[in-house]
Amino acid sequence: EGYIFSIPGKGYFVDQPEYNKYTLYYDEMSNLINNVDHAKLLGVDIVKPDEFLINNLQISENKKLIMIRRLFYTDSEPMAYDIKYLLYEKGMPIVEEEIEHATFTEMISKRTSLYGARKELMIFAKAPEQRTKKLLKISDDLALLVVEQKLYDSKDKPIGLGKTFFRGDYIKLQGISD
Repeated sequence: EGYIFSIPGKGYFVDQPEYNKYTLYYDEMSNLINNVDHAKLLGVDIVKPDEFLINNLQISENKKLIMIRRLFYTDSEPMAYDIKYLLYEKGMPIVEEEIEHATFTEMISKRTSLYGARKELMIFAKAPEQRTKKLLKISDDLALLVVEQKLYDSKDKPIGLGKTFFRGDYIKLQGISD
């Protein structure tokens, strides 16, 4: 159960608990406050990466990406604006009906095996840009909760990046210590 560890030639020792380690459960379609009732696909485009994407996905400026933009709704109100970037592969079809309601890992699983894959989350607050304010029907400058996801393949190479901008009144995350 992880309470005891051994060091060859030295003996067995009791491991100290990690008081500051939490397991965060995150599902972009469901959280402690509510679930996504409806997702609206705003667009699927082939784009060239900007500097942020080049650095985060470790790609060249000539690499093409698939950009998927969606709005998530709860009780007919927009609760989140979602952008996903996937590495473009020639001949790989994008089926809008499948990605409209899919989570990020479900989108990636159509392209690669998720065994051995790893996911990284970064959570931060950010003031919304004008476009995001309009999409989420926000009139003031209240910060949004941004969840940035990066997915890596089994060789630890980035294969996708996503950002979901949540209205604060529609999102709540929970972490549990082990």
